[in-house]
Amino acid sequence: MKLLHILLSMLGLGVLVSCKKSGYDTKDGSVFYKDDRMSEADKGSFEVLNDVFAKDKNQAYYRGISIEGSDGPSFSALDEHYGKDKQRAYYCDNYLDFKLFDTSRKNKIIPISNADPVTFQTISNEYARDKIRCYYKGKGFAVKDVLSFEPLDYEFGKDKITAYYQLTPIPKSVGDSFVVLSRNFAKDKQQVYYAWNVIDDPSSSGIGAIKQADPESFTVVGMYYTMDNAHAFYQNKPLPVADPTSFKQWDANTIQYAIDNSHIYFRESLIAGADRASFRLLADEYARIPEPFILKISH
Repeated sequence: MKLLHILLSMLGLGVLVSCKKSGYDTKDGSVFYKDDRMSEADKGSFEVLNDVFAKDKNQAYYRGISIEGSDGPSFSALDEHYGKDKQRAYYCDNYLDFKLFDTSRKNKIIPISNADPVTFQTISNEYARDKIRCYYKGKGFAVKDVLSFEPLDYEFGKDKITAYYQLTPIPKSVGDSFVVLSRNFAKDKQQVYYAWNVIDDPSSSGIGAIKQADPESFTVVGMYYTMDNAHAFYQNKPLPVADPTSFKQWDANTIQYAIDNSHIYFRESLIAGADRASFRLLADEYARIPEPFILKISH
């Protein structure tokens, strides 16, 4: 393979090999991105930067589309989404517009307002920073300490001072001890947090501290069920009579029920009168307790 590249370079075909690997191609005296001819591209100065970005002596390109106002000679690709030149930084994406139920992918190219191109750099997972602020998918947001900011799973982030959820500071959080436990739960050395979004509550999203929870002993035992050494919880609500030493979610797929040695719970509610030994779940949110009773669990 190395010999092939040397021979192709000697024949002036090195750019062709690079282009084909990235989706860019040169043929018949023109530059193409996949099957689309790039009429504005200058073949003599054209340079492929990565799978999606390229440039020539005049401007830069994203997936074969010219980036309006860009400076080709100074343009550099930072990853698959971000690029910059001496004047500005850009966020680009190839996406599906689910709101329109359209299965064809679309491209967007966004010049990032107020970004400092000299210090602009990527972090990971579509996050970036400059000397002033951080960015997610090209959207700027303020953080307490830019240099120490790091994105975490499930829309969380932190720096050495505080933590963030959905790009917003979490009140009274402690960044240097903050850890994410699951999609809905996180903690630091002072507090435990329950976070919810449209999956959990279609009308809202947010985050709040769980009162009574002990950060040191707090653990997640299900999708919405948790416990510490003194309490069990559903979401951010304590279950007053639950025994944390035996408490657990019903099973891995049944996320709205929990049990301990004596009781059965639906969400945050104790199911009064349910017999622990004979209780069985049926279809459609019905449950069976000692014969001949059938219990319908209501929301």
